[in-house]
Amino acid sequence: MSNTEGILVIDANETAYHHILLPVFHREALDQLTGIVCTMLHGRGALSIIQIVEVPSGLSMNHARELKVAHNMLSHARACAEAHGVSPTARVIKTRSAAEAILETAAAERADLVVLGFSPRRPSDRRRCLKIDRQVRKRASCDVVTLLFSRPRR
Repeated sequence: MSNTEGILVIDANETAYHHILLPVFHREALDQLTGIVCTMLHGRGALSIIQIVEVPSGLSMNHARELKVAHNMLSHARACAEAHGVSPTARVIKTRSAAEAILETAAAERADLVVLGFSPRRPSDRRRCLKIDRQVRKRASCDVVTLLFSRPRR
């Protein structure tokens, strides 16, 4: 594995990463994102998938309307990984800050790579994604790769 001018090159004959953390944000690119991550593992590493549900500070942590959708998306991500021969761990995390949850999970699970994949729909989504990316990159104790998927034009 080498990192040349911001380009991450992974040798297919070596296991570059042993534990990858994949936070799931958007359904649109989930299949491609999971496939990319599973390929990076070469079938020889661990994958942790987390679905983050951000709860605004004005609401109780028990007030998460999106929980059912989160569990469905997480199930889909798990099925995609299993189709690639990877048996991931998967869980939903309710939090006030997506970046904090990613950083805490990466540290607790000793991940050596965090893969952030975004498919923003609106300019406000894009700003949120960039904010999460900046915060995670700035404080992560492991490598961070960010993939930005554009939505198909109609």
